[in-house]
Amino acid sequence: MNTLDANTLRSRLFSQRVARAFTMPEMMVAMAVFSLVIAAMLACNLAGLEFNEFVWPKVQNAQYARQTLSRVIEEVRCAASIQVGTGTKTIFTPVGINQRQVGNAMRIFPTTNATPYIYFYQDTNAQTLLMIPVSSSNAQTVATCVTNITVFSLEDFSGNVLSNNANNAVLSMLLQMLRPSNKAGMSDAYQVRAKTTRRNIL
Repeated sequence: MNTLDANTLRSRLFSQRVARAFTMPEMMVAMAVFSLVIAAMLACNLAGLEFNEFVWPKVQNAQYARQTLSRVIEEVRCAASIQVGTGTKTIFTPVGINQRQVGNAMRIFPTTNATPYIYFYQDTNAQTLLMIPVSSSNAQTVATCVTNITVFSLEDFSGNVLSNNANNAVLSMLLQMLRPSNKAGMSDAYQVRAKTTRRNIL
């Protein structure tokens, strides 16, 4: 047999093998492998969606906390003076002399006058932090699901709670919140703390 005949024979055998269809066992194995790949892809996708359900409420709560704190911090920075005490919507009692400067309410005075003032207080019944703007009697909700009572405190530069309202006091605000999650039967508990002081402390 010459070289041309051998090459021709090889090409014919190869063509016959290519043209031959898969057998039933080969088809079943291929389908099984393909099904496993599809099932793995679906499992990974469902796991990612499940993980997103847990992470997304935390992202929303972090954004909510930043918006809440920034609103109070900006008011404190522009204040002429601040008072911390206990109070409700209609009653405010500032902390006395030689007592720990902590409470659930705070008054912010934009000017050196005793009035007007911005009033923040924590409603223990509704578990909300409310604000009454200057020259207004309508309370606005600042934060919801606030579980702690002692929200405001006046501290020194090293974080010690003051016993008197000093001019260069640092306002510390703590919010402990328990907010419901989008996932049924679950809630997200977290706390945020912010410290700020007035710009004109001299």
